[in-house]
Parts: sequence; C-alpha cells; structure tokens
Amino acid sequence: MYLNMLKQEEKSAFYSLAHALAVSHEGISEAEHNVLNSTLQEMGISKPAQLLDVKEACTVFVSNASKRIALLELLLIALVDDDFADDEETMVSKIVDYFGFDTSNIDRAASWAESILAGHRSGLRFIQG
Repeated sequence: MYLNMLKQEEKSAFYSLAHALAVSHEGISEAEHNVLNSTLQEMGISKPAQLLDVKEACTVFVSNASKRIALLELLLIALVDDDFADDEETMVSKIVDYFGFDTSNIDRAASWAESILAGHRSGLRFIQG
C-alpha cells in the first residue's frame, strides 16, 4: 500500500526484511509467497540478487516515516496467513528494536494490518459473488 513511498535503496532493504520474516518459521506459506511477489510489483523492483541481513537492512531506513511504512507492510505479511507465529513475532520485535521504536507500535501496526486484510478479503468475496 505504501511501499511506493520508499526510496529505491529502502525498497531493496524492505524486501530483505520481508523475506526474512516470511522464512522465519516453517517456510513460506502460499499466501506469504503471493504477498512477497506483490511487494516486488508494488515497489517496481526485481527480486534483489543479494539479500541483506536483518540488522543491515534496518539501518537503510533513516526516517521514522519510512520505518513506519516498513513496519506496517511487514505486519501485513506476518498476518496474511492468519497466523502470527512466535518466530514471526520475535522477528518483528527485533526489527522494531533496530528501528528504535517502542514495542507498543507492534500492536498498533498489527491492528491496522488486520483491518486492511479483513477489508481485502471482504472485497474479494464481493467480487466473487
């Protein structure tokens, strides 16, 4: 939704974070795989040849706005399969810490992500009749 607002280098760093989050537990679900592909399309980039580690990727985000965009979008990925696994929660907490945010930001962003996903699913049901 907001990934097009990121700078070019932040887009590649975001994909590294998104991929790390998706593989943080029992592999990538089909829903997570679809969202990862959608993020590439939304950002207008190809899959980076080399992924950054989580800490290094987090340092690419300088402004609080870009960090918040990353957090919101990462929670969409974490929640898309209706399972915020412990490993995903640990990864998000680590990213929030690297960003210098308070952990209360996780709850706010998760609430937003859940409402967006509910609206998306409702729209799909309407489209499908």
